[in-house]
Amino acid sequence: MVPLNQGAQVADASPARVPARSGAIWINEDLSQYYLTLNEAVAAAKDGDVIHVNGGVTADALTNANVNKKVTVDITENVTVAGDGKVRGVTLSGGAKIQTKKPAKLTMSGFSTALVVGNDSKITDGSYVLGGNAVGFALTGTGQIAGSSARDSVVITVDSSTGAGFSYTMDSKFINSTVSVNAGGQSEHYTRLTMENSSKGAWYYFDPAGGKGGISLDHSDFYVYKAPGSAYRNVMALFGNSEIKNGSTLTADGHRITLSGKMHVSSGSKVVIKNSSGGGLNINYAPGEAIFEDSTLETTNMNYVPSYGTGQSNGPCYLTFKGSSVVNTDNKDKTADNCGANRGTKSTYVVLGGSYLVKYDPTFNHDVTTPTN
Repeated sequence: MVPLNQGAQVADASPARVPARSGAIWINEDLSQYYLTLNEAVAAAKDGDVIHVNGGVTADALTNANVNKKVTVDITENVTVAGDGKVRGVTLSGGAKIQTKKPAKLTMSGFSTALVVGNDSKITDGSYVLGGNAVGFALTGTGQIAGSSARDSVVITVDSSTGAGFSYTMDSKFINSTVSVNAGGQSEHYTRLTMENSSKGAWYYFDPAGGKGGISLDHSDFYVYKAPGSAYRNVMALFGNSEIKNGSTLTADGHRITLSGKMHVSSGSKVVIKNSSGGGLNINYAPGEAIFEDSTLETTNMNYVPSYGTGQSNGPCYLTFKGSSVVNTDNKDKTADNCGANRGTKSTYVVLGGSYLVKYDPTFNHDVTTPTN
């Protein structure tokens, strides 16, 4: 704890007044003293306090920092820090929050994990650049990324990660946020993903195995690329039940989605599959089922394998289109821009309404490609 200057006055307005010198950390509007590290400030703070961090802080100030009180860490200016590749950055727990004040941005690189968010804690409004770490952020327990209103309330970018890029738990949530992840290392995820009014782009293999979870999108967009390497044959495999609702969009780029749980796509939502030579919506392995209700299935740049189908090797599996649902393909190839059900596995393909742009040929696999109603 070091005096900042002799004439400092306590500010009475928000946002915080930035001290004259850079690299300062202070509590509330008390500019008569500052702290060299976030840990020092947390030790002096009490629940409800705001810990301000301005530009110029060193990596040491945010290294192995444990914010374990109900306080808010407020990034007041652009902060850029780089670790040595081995150390952890900031851990939030016990109701702690972190935010950046527009247009301030928090940039962290060179950490084993830049931000860890524990029980009852959250990354909230602001801009965060967390590339160049093994893990940009890790949500543990009930940790959340939760903005105050629109999808751009929280914007997080994790580029060029050296490891998994990010992690989360079944109890984690992405709310009012836009998150983009490009995992450079192995990044497989086996836990249900819950997003509310959020956008998320990721490059990783998403496989919530064992029926423990699927995807829950509510007013949200989730864009997933196929992970690099021939070992990955799916962009994602959904073994748990999933819901995509209220205008949400799920996009798989580079290969198929394999669905072995139940997926309900409703209220103007969309599933998009593109740039795949291995199929589109592959509803396979009982009891896989997809229901589109007033929603859209869209495929583009598909090759060799149908855009969607049920029970190819194991069933019964089910696909039903209801209401004003829409199917759009490139309508060029009678195999790739088509669909079907393997009745030999007692699988179904049912159309109860909507419009469908597929390359249907009644002389080509008629018993497979023709829906029932």
